[in-house]
Amino acid sequence: MSILIDLTNYIISHSKDIASFLGMLGAMYYFICRTMKKLEPYTNMTGSINRINQNITDIKKELTNNSGTSLKDFVYEIKADVKSNTVLTTTILNRQRWMLDNRTEPIFETNKDGKFTWVNDAFIRLTDRGFRELKDNNWVNILHEDIRNDITNDWYLAISMQRNFEHNIKIVDNKNCIFNAKIVAHRQEDGNYIGTLNNVVKN
Repeated sequence: MSILIDLTNYIISHSKDIASFLGMLGAMYYFICRTMKKLEPYTNMTGSINRINQNITDIKKELTNNSGTSLKDFVYEIKADVKSNTVLTTTILNRQRWMLDNRTEPIFETNKDGKFTWVNDAFIRLTDRGFRELKDNNWVNILHEDIRNDITNDWYLAISMQRNFEHNIKIVDNKNCIFNAKIVAHRQEDGNYIGTLNNVVKN
C-alpha cells in the first residue's frame, strides 16, 4: 500500500516532467509518420527499379542462347531459314537461266524502262552481236532502219501503258543479213519484260 502511495506522490510531484515526456513522444510519433509519408514515393520508386531490373534480366535471357527457346535462338533460326531459301532461290534461278540460255529461240529480258538486261545465246547468235552491243537501249540498232522509229515508238507506248507487246520486225545482224521475225514481250508482275523472237526467217 505504501508503494502505491509513494508512486502516486511521485507522479503528482513530477506531473510536468511526465507531461513533457508524453508530449515529446507524441511529437516523435508525428515526425516519424510525416517522414514515412515523405519516403513513400521513394519506396514505390525502389519497387519500380526492382521491377525494371527484373525486366532487364528477362530481356537478357531472351537475348542469350537458351537451347532454342530464347528470342535470340528464334532470330538465328529465321536467319538460317532465310539463308537456306536464298540458296534455293539462287539455284532455281540459275537452272531457269541455264534452260533459257539453251533454248533455240532468241530470248531477252528488259527492265521497267525497256532497256535490255539479258539475252540468251540464241539471240547473240542470231544478231551476231555480244551482249554489250545489245544492252540498255543498244538493241534498237538491230532493227532495220525502215521500221526502227515505228517499232521503238510502239514499244515505249506499250511500256507506258503497262501492257504486253507484239510486232512484226526486221532484224539486221552484224553482217548486214536481214531477218523477218515476230517479237513478243510479256510484262511481268515487277514491271520488267521477258520476250522472244518467233518465226525467224532470213530475208
